[in-house]
Amino acid sequence: MLRFKPPRQITTQPVLPDANGYTWIFDSTDSRAWSGGHQYAKTAALPTVGPVRGGAMNVRAHIGASCATQNVTLKLYTLDGAGVWKLYTPSGGEITITAAAVPQYVEWSILAADVLIGFLAGATPPSAIATTLYFVERE
Repeated sequence: MLRFKPPRQITTQPVLPDANGYTWIFDSTDSRAWSGGHQYAKTAALPTVGPVRGGAMNVRAHIGASCATQNVTLKLYTLDGAGVWKLYTPSGGEITITAAAVPQYVEWSILAADVLIGFLAGATPPSAIATTLYFVERE
C-alpha cells in the first residue's frame, strides 16, 4: 500500500516571458527548487540542466494555471538518460492555458527522476500568469 506524505507547495511568481519565450516555475535539477519563493529567470530556450539529480522521484505534481490577455502553453519536460530535457509526451506535455478563462488544473504523475515545468508564450506575451504548484510525495 502506498502512503502519501503531506503535500509540498512551491510558491513562485513567474517572471513574464518575452515573445516566443519561456518562463519557469520548477526545475528539479536546481538546488533551490524545493526552497519555495525562488523566481526563475525567463529564457529564450530551455535552460541548462543543473547539477542536482533525483529531485522528482516518487512525486505527483498538481499544477493550477491561468493567464491574462494572451494564451500560454504549459510545458512539462523530463530529463533523459543523456542529460537532455525532453518534452514529456505520454501525458501531453504541452497544455494550452487560455487567456481570461477559468484556471486550468493538471495532475502529472511523474515517471522520471527529474522534471522542468514552465510556460511558453506566443508571438505576444501574456500580461500576467498565475500558478499554484503542489507536489505529493509517496513513501
